[in-house]
Amino acid sequence: MATWSQADLLNSNGAYYDRTTLTRSSAPSYDTEAAARLWQITERLCGPFDPDTT
Repeated sequence: MATWSQADLLNSNGAYYDRTTLTRSSAPSYDTEAAARLWQITERLCGPFDPDTT
């Protein structure tokens, strides 16, 4: 079992891991058109994103 130090976590750059192995994310996660549709649906349901309220 891998153990992660604080430095490991701070140096992580959003990489995707399969358990403890650095790997490429699934193909659907790179679908920018699907991401845009999801964003539009989310804004319709929740309202526009306002970074000043986070």
